[in-house]
Amino acid sequence: MRILITGATGQVGSHLLWRLWRGGHEVTALVRPESAGRWRYLLPRIEQIFGPVPCSARGPIAVSGDLRLANAGVLSPWIAAHRGRIDAVIHTAADTRFHPVRREDQWQTNVQGTAHALALTETLGAQRVVHVSSLFVAGSGGHTLSETELEVGQAFRCPYERSKFEAERLAQAWAARTGISVTVARPGIVLGTSGTGTTLTYPHFFGFLRAIDLFAQRALPGESIAVDLPPHARPPLVCVDDVARAIEAALDAPLPPPCLHLFDPQSPTLEEIAELLRGDAAECVLHFGPQTDASPAARAVLSWLRQHRAFLAAPPQAENEMTCAWLASRGVPPPRVTAATLATQRAAWHRESQRLVTGAAA
Repeated sequence: MRILITGATGQVGSHLLWRLWRGGHEVTALVRPESAGRWRYLLPRIEQIFGPVPCSARGPIAVSGDLRLANAGVLSPWIAAHRGRIDAVIHTAADTRFHPVRREDQWQTNVQGTAHALALTETLGAQRVVHVSSLFVAGSGGHTLSETELEVGQAFRCPYERSKFEAERLAQAWAARTGISVTVARPGIVLGTSGTGTTLTYPHFFGFLRAIDLFAQRALPGESIAVDLPPHARPPLVCVDDVARAIEAALDAPLPPPCLHLFDPQSPTLEEIAELLRGDAAECVLHFGPQTDASPAARAVLSWLRQHRAFLAAPPQAENEMTCAWLASRGVPPPRVTAATLATQRAAWHRESQRLVTGAAA
């Protein structure tokens, strides 16, 4: 299959690029002009992280573009040369910060960027789209979102949730107008790969691990952190390879599903995550209770928790029975995240942080 992918330098996009490349697809990645110079270094890095690709596989190529511009900033000669030569578009590019510095920048990337990616799809004549949305379109409000729902009167707690909701609504309207097949993938909080924990980038959950590591370096002996969160809350976690595997299955299916909820509803609770961090005597101790005056060492952890509190205390509520049933029909296992998975993620982050320290010192 001839596939155009956006966001290939991101967490989901990079693993998906590797998976499609390894699977023998002809992959073209839309990269911003400022990233074009790094492209030839990106592919060896992706192989180093995720594993070698057979020499017989055609290597992905890059086309310069900018999703903030009409037709995704792709030049007319390239579009003319590739009209009718792209089978599917996978739109993974997004600004995933829960609290961006400038809301308008996130809106431009997530909403206008989606509109431009879809317009390019239509111009190229591609007949299949996978739009990577987010489980956080569920927002808050107590309703458990199913795969067949989007607008359920939910409230939004940050610009990210609102922008992903609007982008998805736009994609649905575009599909209804054009008749082009669109599958929406709604992943939860994305981790590294399930087997090794590795990923090209280390956002979100890894930001928490970074803060914990910083505390461990600076904490006084016996110091602990009080976490004002419900211990039995379950963040909607999913490994990046589970996301990529589901998207690839949707691409290959004769009748792809309209929406996939990609997360493990039985992933570890906050209490179980805290227990994992207590397992290393060199680390801090997290306990649940009201936050008191924080030491300088604890402030980074508490700052991260404060920014993400709404999503940890009240994660988006969603079903995924339909998704799991569809994946099973395609021979694809459902997303699974256990305490052992999180231990693997933590070990991968420690290896990556050591690599960064070693690289900076070299």
